[in-house]
Amino acid sequence: MILKNVFFIIFGTFVFAGFADNAASSSQQAAPLPLTVSIPADSQKFDAPLIPVAGTTVPGAQVWVLGIQILVDSNGNFNGKIPIPDEDAGLELPITVKLNGRSHVIARHIRYAAAVRVRVISPAEGETVGDTMVSFQGDVTPCNAALSVNNKKIIVKKDGSFSGSIAVNGPEPEIKLEFIAVAGAKQSKMQRTVIYKRASDGVGPVISPAFLPAIARQDKLYFSVIDRTPGEEITFFREMDGAKESEVGQGNGQFILPVEEGIHSYTIYAQNKAKNQTKHISGEIKFLSRPFTIKVNHPLPGEVLSWPSSREESGRNYTVSFSIGNLPDDNPKLLKEVTVTNSTNGATALERNPVGIDFNLDLEVERTGQNVFTIAVHDINDRIITTQASIRIR
Repeated sequence: MILKNVFFIIFGTFVFAGFADNAASSSQQAAPLPLTVSIPADSQKFDAPLIPVAGTTVPGAQVWVLGIQILVDSNGNFNGKIPIPDEDAGLELPITVKLNGRSHVIARHIRYAAAVRVRVISPAEGETVGDTMVSFQGDVTPCNAALSVNNKKIIVKKDGSFSGSIAVNGPEPEIKLEFIAVAGAKQSKMQRTVIYKRASDGVGPVISPAFLPAIARQDKLYFSVIDRTPGEEITFFREMDGAKESEVGQGNGQFILPVEEGIHSYTIYAQNKAKNQTKHISGEIKFLSRPFTIKVNHPLPGEVLSWPSSREESGRNYTVSFSIGNLPDDNPKLLKEVTVTNSTNGATALERNPVGIDFNLDLEVERTGQNVFTIAVHDINDRIITTQASIRIR
């Protein structure tokens, strides 16, 4: 009888302990992955369309935000920036962490309202003008901002650019222009001071501004031809890559230089009825308005690569191959730099001032598993076009 009791006590203890272990294992599998989001805070407001995201999780996990992967370091920290549409709106950012079939999502609600900015391209600060009719051009952010110059309303185009001229009181030695952009309750101001100096008799006409920009932001550049006799007939000459054309207008009026996509050489000058000419203004102008494309040649979609077992653990490189399309004249001078980043291990390849549109960049890859490559192409307008490709290694 004593032996039977001992048997049941031992057996009962075994069953109870096994049940407790299974319950603990089930609880562990159901537990969400650790995830802490320090940036952004909930309901935080931003005025730039690039949102910082930072926090901590477990090493080896993957963090995704709006389809973009953020690299997690060996300590479980992550830090990155996520682009959002450049439109005033509220937005939900789901920050998702994944590892071995487990996941955890924390949502952050943010508010984006674009900062108001006005940029004056011309006239330059301290520029000398020969008439009290001053021409100007520039752009504003956001594109729907209202603009005034010295309390005169100015039309802003859909792309945010503006141009025009304004009559100011003279003959003051200095003429001040105040540009004010307003969007909602926000506003931005910028001032320009120009020096008024009327052209004397016998002096030929003058073009203002007296320079060509290296990079154009719009397909038309505006110039004024200042002549000592307002209203006198002026012939404005323009050349592109040696092809010449002209238009006739009035002195102190506005003239247009059309700019074509790509990189071209331009020359402008003007002449009045007395055959007095301005100086010739020449230069190379880069202009890129249409978006270009990135075609990934390698890796192919769904590509799987087997490494020979004899290869060393480190030093495994893979060549990411891609080409740039829809670039005017296939001219790489319209690009600033190209980068490829392996999001899996942080390896990066960089090529500045590229000399071609076909790229083969080597990156170190992980021995096994998925390697995700992010290709980023930075153009002369500071736009960044990105795409992703991946390869599985076994």
